Amino acid sequence: MKKNDPPHSLNLKLSIIDGRVKISECLCSCKAGEGDCNHILGLLYLLHHYCKCGYKTVPTRISKTSLKQTWHIPARTDGITPNKVQDINFQKISLSKSVEGSAPTKRFRLDGVKSSFYNPVETPLPCFQFINLLSHNLDSVNSGAQLKPQ
Repeated sequence: MKKNDPPHSLNLKLSIIDGRVKISECLCSCKAGEGDCNHILGLLYLLHHYCKCGYKTVPTRISKTSLKQTWHIPARTDGITPNKVQDINFQKISLSKSVEGSAPTKRFRLDGVKSSFYNPVETPLPCFQFINLLSHNLDSVNSGAQLKPQ
């Protein structure tokens, strides 16, 4: 697909029988065509994500100028230096105690190893059960899409 080509046309027919979703037809305008391409798989992942998030319609895209700036977010490797395992200090997380006579307050004091990695993913990835169900449904329509390394 070239940059100026129109996007592929996807046709997907889903039906719910006895509370289970069944894929009865998959078509794509790409060369792989008959639902054996990753475009159909991507569409199924997108539909699953929208269902898990509770969306009733496709959400609108937010432009970069409408978002907060992100250049202050530290790089993943800032402050990380190689160390030997023997030199790393592992400690249990402990609660700090309040002064006697006053109301007890719970404040967590974090010591020891703490990850400083920035995680841009806000929602969890699809669960193992969804991948198994998707694999089963694709097998039932004789799709050649690959979900797992072989």
